[in-house]
Amino acid sequence: MKESKVGEMLEAIQNLDRMSKTINYNNWIYKIIKPFIGKRMLEIGCGIGNMTKFFLNYETIVAIDISSECIEIMKSRFSHYKNLRIVNHDISNEEFGELREFNFDTIVCINVLEHVKDDLRALRNCYQLLNERGRLILFVPALKILYGTIDQADSHYRRYAKIELTNKLGEASFVIKKAAYANFFGIFPWILHSKILKKPVHPPKQMVFFDKFVPFCTFWEKIFPPPIGLNLLFVCEKG
Repeated sequence: MKESKVGEMLEAIQNLDRMSKTINYNNWIYKIIKPFIGKRMLEIGCGIGNMTKFFLNYETIVAIDISSECIEIMKSRFSHYKNLRIVNHDISNEEFGELREFNFDTIVCINVLEHVKDDLRALRNCYQLLNERGRLILFVPALKILYGTIDQADSHYRRYAKIELTNKLGEASFVIKKAAYANFFGIFPWILHSKILKKPVHPPKQMVFFDKFVPFCTFWEKIFPPPIGLNLLFVCEKG
């Protein structure tokens, strides 16, 4: 592997480690997707397991990632769970291999689709892997105008407009059951660090600081669903 690729991978793992410290943020994501999760789940882009840990009580979970380094970390953390299969796989690869043997009723893709160059192919592959009326749960960065230095450093190909992702899901034959903005309050620190100060990452101490306010922010978003947000949540069904 080229030195630059090694550096990128190490930085990606360091970023995932920083995100593991945002406990309230990770809990919040799980709470908003939990009502839509079935029994047999595929997690796309598991990373080092920041979200996987919430899924360990489900009947079957297959966690995939394109990074062999992340897969090794996952195995060191979770290999003793009998209901969990950890697989090195690229969701944009149409050779499904062992994934075909599972009858997935849910696919979860949290902050991952923006990392996939051919996202439409990835969505079509998700459609093929789901059972009849299976669900795809997507959580992605929103608002193209917010694309900045943090996106670039984190190897994001894009942020999504709501209509753009709606159209791509339609092309992949999905039926959209829910499409909503989330994390309105996260827009402001994002603009500060990624657009104004042009930092490559959120300062770790500030990430932990802002994480303390997540319960407050999510409380208000339950009462007043935001008209825009830093993220988009889509829940789709295989038609």
